[in-house]
Amino acid sequence: MSKNKCKRHYYKVTAKSIRPTINEVKGWNFQELRKFLESRDIKYEDINIIDKQNVDGSSFLGLTAATLERWGILGGPAIKIKKLVKEIQGGKYKNILTAKSTRPTKEVNKWSFQEFRKFLESKDIKYEDINIIDKQNVDGSLFLELTAKTLERWGILGGPAIKIEKLIKEFKRGFTGEIFLLVDHSNLLEQGKETVKRDENLVDKPNLYIEYEKLRKMIVKGRKLGGPTEIFCSRHSQNHDDKKFDKLWNKRRKQGFVVNLIEQKPHKTREKKVDTSLTVQGMKKILDDRDPGILAIVAGDSDYVPLVQSALDKGWKVEIWFWSSGLSGEYKPKLSNKFGINYSLHFLDDEYKKFTYARSPESSREFTFKIEHKCVEILKDEDVLKIFVDLDLFGWWHWNNNNHLFIYVNTGKQKEEVEKVFKRFEENEEHEHLKLLVEIYKNKLSEK
Repeated sequence: MSKNKCKRHYYKVTAKSIRPTINEVKGWNFQELRKFLESRDIKYEDINIIDKQNVDGSSFLGLTAATLERWGILGGPAIKIKKLVKEIQGGKYKNILTAKSTRPTKEVNKWSFQEFRKFLESKDIKYEDINIIDKQNVDGSLFLELTAKTLERWGILGGPAIKIEKLIKEFKRGFTGEIFLLVDHSNLLEQGKETVKRDENLVDKPNLYIEYEKLRKMIVKGRKLGGPTEIFCSRHSQNHDDKKFDKLWNKRRKQGFVVNLIEQKPHKTREKKVDTSLTVQGMKKILDDRDPGILAIVAGDSDYVPLVQSALDKGWKVEIWFWSSGLSGEYKPKLSNKFGINYSLHFLDDEYKKFTYARSPESSREFTFKIEHKCVEILKDEDVLKIFVDLDLFGWWHWNNNNHLFIYVNTGKQKEEVEKVFKRFEENEEHEHLKLLVEIYKNKLSEK
């Protein structure tokens, strides 16, 4: 059992089956490590050999049987100790929230020794060990070739040598540049209604829809996706009946999205289950045995800050995409100052016309007009949105049994712009929007 006191980790063994977490072990001094090894029937003389190598909890996690044998421990006990290390590393309760594993932004192989010294000091490498490396005339490029065995040969004890070797292995892990996109739909939608209401000068919040294909394209910007975009949504957050609700998300699944629907009790106002599910999935990605990439999160709740910090600590880049007025203050200066270029904020306020629209039979908007044409019955929401995006207007419309399309706009000028598009279409005149609709219409007919 572990208990936390004054930010130190103490380990008291009550049963051999109890397994400490990685972060608990990282915080141990040798006396705490000794108690653990004694509880696992490691012989006194073997524990003393490890003690002489100045091993603490962090370097203990990097031990191998070969290293232990090199120090003078016989093969059997060496393998037993290595199995203990693997047992801890394979535990279910890995926790990296306090891990000091942030990578430097500048390439290590270009460092001078002074830059190299500052970094090692920040990682709690002792002054005398840094001086030993200095005497060997090691710069950044040579640093990446060091092994614990080499460091020990130079006179550094086994514990610090393993710790430095672990840092080197971390640097050698590549950065993939692949982007993993996670979306809190409920958070995005509700705050989006507030933003659109404000920017469109509406009396009430609109019945807003998200066109996820557009949103994904806007965020990814041609970068390589590391996996499918995952959307997290609670069932009670929508006003649709179950059939319409399921139809909406089945459409997203066909587009390649992974949709995670979380059952939530109707009276719950805070959607903790959604927050927890997204965080767990994000942690799986950064704890998985893969090289770091880019974690893009569409959400603004402070509940996601620990996930963001963990990803950054593991060498990932993190992008937060959200509405400016709904973003928690915890995402702003503190994280930016600490992690620099690896962390960035992107506000959706100026882009909402590109991926959101309203759909309802009534509106507080000034102008309404009806479109009657044979193409209307096979047009989809995403087709109509293309027209509004091209005109730089917020789209608001309503389908009447798929035979009539009602368009809602807020000013006479907007009404004229949209009317021109459909008038030219009805008159069969050449126009860029006409070509778009004709192409859509022909494609739909060919599919039938």
